[in-house]
Amino acid sequence: MKTSDRARLLKLQRRIFRSLEAQAKRLLGPQPASIRRYEREFRRDFPAARHAVVDKRELIRAVRAADVTFVADFHTFEQAQRTALRIVREAARPGENWMIGLELVSSRNQRELDAFQASKLSLEEFLRAIRYREEWGFPWRNYAPLFQFARENGIRMIALNRPPELRELLDLRQRSRAAIRRGGAERDLERRDRWAAGVITDLFAAPSPPKLVVLYGELHVATAHLPAALKEVSRRFLGDPLSSIVVHQNQDRLYWQLARKGQEDRTEILQLRRNVYCVLSGTPWARLQSLVSWAEGLPSPMPADERDESAGPEDHLSMMRAFGETLSEVLGLEPVSWSNLHALTIEEASAAYGLAREKLNTAELRLIRSHVTGNRAFYLPSRELAYLASGSSNHVAELAAIHLLRRHTGDASFLIRSSEDFHRQALDAAFGFLGSLLINPRRKCDLPQDLARALLLAPRAARGPAAFDLQARSLALLALRPGPATRPLPFPSPLCAELAARYAGHILAKRLHLCFLAGKAGAGELREIFLPREPIPYSQRYCLLLKRVAPARAPKTKGRTL
Repeated sequence: MKTSDRARLLKLQRRIFRSLEAQAKRLLGPQPASIRRYEREFRRDFPAARHAVVDKRELIRAVRAADVTFVADFHTFEQAQRTALRIVREAARPGENWMIGLELVSSRNQRELDAFQASKLSLEEFLRAIRYREEWGFPWRNYAPLFQFARENGIRMIALNRPPELRELLDLRQRSRAAIRRGGAERDLERRDRWAAGVITDLFAAPSPPKLVVLYGELHVATAHLPAALKEVSRRFLGDPLSSIVVHQNQDRLYWQLARKGQEDRTEILQLRRNVYCVLSGTPWARLQSLVSWAEGLPSPMPADERDESAGPEDHLSMMRAFGETLSEVLGLEPVSWSNLHALTIEEASAAYGLAREKLNTAELRLIRSHVTGNRAFYLPSRELAYLASGSSNHVAELAAIHLLRRHTGDASFLIRSSEDFHRQALDAAFGFLGSLLINPRRKCDLPQDLARALLLAPRAARGPAAFDLQARSLALLALRPGPATRPLPFPSPLCAELAARYAGHILAKRLHLCFLAGKAGAGELREIFLPREPIPYSQRYCLLLKRVAPARAPKTKGRTL
């Protein structure tokens, strides 16, 4: 990426971050002085420019060597809970005594937690028993995979949070209301730290002490807070203090330090000092967006049917416009109109189908129905309809980019009937995925080796959706081979061709994004590929992109083709 291109991208990413930061502050209101002091102590864990890049194996070795691993939890950000799950999955071995400590369950509900993990309580009964909505209220789906993994692998989960009724009782007995207003919040945080430290210490007093991974709020796991409380309490009651490590997550200060050096996209784990690490699994603005959406009630904190509500159409439209305008500035494109765009999610699937029905033929409607039932996002240019499926920020950014591209080209085509249509759709997919990567550089996709591996391991008698997906993967691998633009491609069905175009487009976008970050492809070159000044066929544009990002040596694929 040219210096000006990279500087422009970082400037616009910071703008998104600052906008979300200001929005979060407005929604959450001012923090008490005591909380701000607690947060300042947390910030001391992140000294400027003092960190080393380490790999996953080194982190897992540290986890296995410690008695307790504290994993910072940003409650609204799904990546935070996924990191905790990955750590447990990588560190635990069959036959070992591992446990998972949780802030989200009060210690008074240990019996209900044990019953739920033993399948003696249903999900509804469990959430009602622990008063999940009232006492926690963050998206349940973020935590559900961790519970499922623990149940399947016989890992006991430990409730660590100080019971709220105990907090209220002791506070009222020991302090006046004025004292509570002055310092109650800070003392409550400290008491919660000591309570959790006491519960953990009791676990290690048993004849067969466990290895424990604790998922707790990020401010609590600062080395001066819960880890320090555990050291003090365990020394007092066990004689020797328990050993612990801290795994922070996605700290914006560290991300921007790496971004200034051009290292943010390829750095996953930092060691800040002895026994203190930070995992970078998402961007600062994606983390804040999760908080803003939760604070606005989008999604609902704990829906009874375990399904999050999606943001409303206006929220998605404003996000699409913000992402699209950011992409326009990065690539130096003229602004486009967003006034007629429809942004719908799975909640409005019937409305999406109704909008599409007016102008499409039977084959096109069949394709749309397949996308909706398969929960796949798509863009219908003739109606300026962006179907966002689950409504994730990745889909929002991707379809915003495709809308931007189609408004510039003026092409309203949708169905794939020829190789030219296939290359148009692959370019759409590439531009859309590239747009989402500029917003979320850690977004992943299947690479050629993943497509080939799926073909190699596929059963010979695959049928139904599995066989259909294998056909699409095979076609995508064929489309990724260097060759003339006029080379005919087999299309078993429009949907298969559509999926194959997505596979190929996403792979090309991933390569192009790396070229962009490395300064090997600037904004001008991207415009020439996707929006050339002179009109040329889509097949030629596709070949230009394919040649531009082709690896030095084409990957070998041994899987059978379909």
